[in-house]
Parts: sequence; structure tokens; C-alpha cells
Amino acid sequence: MTVSIEQENIERGVAYLDSIDLEWRSRVDVDTLDMTQEQSDVLAQVTGMSFYDAVAAATLSSGEHWSDGLRRWAIEHGFSLPYISDEDEARQAWHDFTEAWRQEVSRG
Repeated sequence: MTVSIEQENIERGVAYLDSIDLEWRSRVDVDTLDMTQEQSDVLAQVTGMSFYDAVAAATLSSGEHWSDGLRRWAIEHGFSLPYISDEDEARQAWHDFTEAWRQEVSRG
């Protein structure tokens, strides 16, 4: 089974980032961008918060517990991927996901 990177999810994420800062792309270092790292992913680089804190802030959650709702929001907005049980497949999917965001950031 191959996980596809849903471009429409990334587009929702772009719309969210545009809503908080139209210049968000200038705050992302594509060389250090890594969607597997909560301090180096696109949300962390744009907001200055960890991935989890940024998702909690975006969803107006207290952030005390990582819930299915927060996970779903992150996936639907292209900031995370669904769980992938196969380790090799997961590694490739996260690599492709980071590359998709690098391309998106470079568009601006």
C-alpha cells in the first residue's frame, strides 16, 4: 500500500498559513524543513511553536491532550500524515511529504 500525499490537504494548510501571515513562506528555511520533526516542520517554523502547540492554537484547543480531533485537523490541513504501519513505507511517505512542502514553500 502506498500513501499518497494529498495536495488538497496541503492547499488547506497553505490557506491556514495565509490566514495567519501572508509572508509565512519567508519564515520557512527549506534546507532545515523536516515534517517529521516537531521543531522543524512548517508549522513550527512559521509560528515559533512546537507542532503540537501550533495545532492546539489553530484549533483553539487547550492542548492538554493530543486527541483524534487534533490529529485529524493536522492531517486535513497537510501538516501530518495518517499512521503508516510499515516502517519503510512510512519513511518514504514522510520524505515525500517534506519534499511536497519544500516545493510549496518555494512557489512563493
